[in-house]
Amino acid sequence: MVGHLKLRLLACTAIVGLMALGASSVASADTQVGTTDPNVTVMASLTSSGRDPNVANRGDWVTAKVAVKSNIFAPQWLTTIVFGDIEGTQWAFEKTTLKEFGPGKVWGWTLRFPVLRFLPSGAYHLNVIGISPDVIDWSEANATIQVNSGR
Repeated sequence: MVGHLKLRLLACTAIVGLMALGASSVASADTQVGTTDPNVTVMASLTSSGRDPNVANRGDWVTAKVAVKSNIFAPQWLTTIVFGDIEGTQWAFEKTTLKEFGPGKVWGWTLRFPVLRFLPSGAYHLNVIGISPDVIDWSEANATIQVNSGR
């Protein structure tokens, strides 16, 4: 009986440890790639120029990147949705497009901005979704960075 109790305690400890590890990896992710839809790959990234790429302090620069890639060898129309927000504020944006992609073509953009005093502090989110015709699941990538502007 004591052996079973120790085994259960060890199993519970291992599960809690794995859950904590999983939660921490999600929280610190600043670049993600989504491939659920086999016809399209998406990437969202938010990184800081500071010591920690997941945290941007005043004076650092944040680089935001989005990419969508067609994975098939024929032209296809893809719906792309890019949206973002700053947690705890009403600031948000969304851009939806229907675009024809050639075989293996990539569409993307990069934006760099400095962390200045007037920027709100908090978690900044950048999300991208790619949807191809006749596929039920879409590819999605979500990036998050903590911004500390001193405000």
